[in-house]
Amino acid sequence: MGRGAVILLGEGIQRLQSYQPDYQGIDVARLIGESELLLSALQPLDREQAQEFIRQLQMTPADNSQLYPRLPTIVAVPS
Repeated sequence: MGRGAVILLGEGIQRLQSYQPDYQGIDVARLIGESELLLSALQPLDREQAQEFIRQLQMTPADNSQLYPRLPTIVAVPS
């Protein structure tokens, strides 16, 4: 995961602002909140740390809650 991905996540959060609180059945406010948590967790990491973070996110949700209790358990990262 590079800086570009972090920048795109931040830009995506900004673009979603006008669709709050929900849009076509999607809880946009929750999506933004959870995306902001993910962004704040990723921003201080270097590339290697970010890769490890993503590897850990690929664990089951129960394992994720132990490692990162502030992150939503619905975060899914494709393999």
